[in-house]
Amino acid sequence: MARLTVLVGVLLISSCDAGGPIPPSDEIAAVWADMVERDDQPIIEARRFGTVTELSHIHLDGVMKRYIHAAGGDYSALANDTEARELLSDYLEILAAARPESMKNPQERLAFWLNAYNALVLQSLVTLVDVDGPDAEVSKDEFAMFTQRRHRVAGFELTLEELNHLVLRGHSTYPDITHTPAEISRSLLDQHQLIFPAGGFDARINFAISFGAQGFPPMPTQAYRAASLEQHLEERTQSFVNNDAYGVNSNGVSVLFHWFRRDFILSSGSVEGFINGYLRESVNYGVDRPLRFDWRVR
Repeated sequence: MARLTVLVGVLLISSCDAGGPIPPSDEIAAVWADMVERDDQPIIEARRFGTVTELSHIHLDGVMKRYIHAAGGDYSALANDTEARELLSDYLEILAAARPESMKNPQERLAFWLNAYNALVLQSLVTLVDVDGPDAEVSKDEFAMFTQRRHRVAGFELTLEELNHLVLRGHSTYPDITHTPAEISRSLLDQHQLIFPAGGFDARINFAISFGAQGFPPMPTQAYRAASLEQHLEERTQSFVNNDAYGVNSNGVSVLFHWFRRDFILSSGSVEGFINGYLRESVNYGVDRPLRFDWRVR
């Protein structure tokens, strides 16, 4: 399929009028038709990604629906699927070229950045498992996949930690990013402001992204889209809070509630207030007791 995968079923609504949609390849569409919700949509040339107001994220959607399941990801199989890896690579090229500021609303921008984070983690996991096998751990080399490797997204060269804490969380003093140059930090915080133009913050973001490890929210089984984003944020938050192995149980709460305590206090006044808003059944948990976590790839 070579580089033609960059054109697979991508729905882009451009802010400029030059040119027209290019019909998708019948051969490529047939290969991925069983994995995507909207395999009959028109597409536009990749060179125009910088002016789009909307993305379907169908490349990522196709890969996730084939290789990510409720129990975890089949990263070894993905590593051996040349077409799927090219599709993921092409999606990352789209992320590099797109500009969230041209997108039509904050939900489109939030879906873009959440998908970007998860796609980069997915790519990192495939590389990790390809080298170390199914027993790989994301903590390898002192969490290099999060803190050291830089990726091009929306014109920025950034780490996953910078994407998470500056763009998504808007937290410029988080320890892992204190060495980010001030100018870059300000620019990434501007992207956070585009997601939340009225101020505020959405703590559910912490459950929408995946670290790709056993003890944390799992990789989504499909890409996020603006129209259904609210539903997915609610579902993933409730699912993780009620995960009695890794979320909340009588022994304590996920370490996420300690690391990102600030977010839950801003959202609900306290960590307990946030948790209690999502618990289905009463649990005698201790918010001051972090559960053990597992960095093995999930």
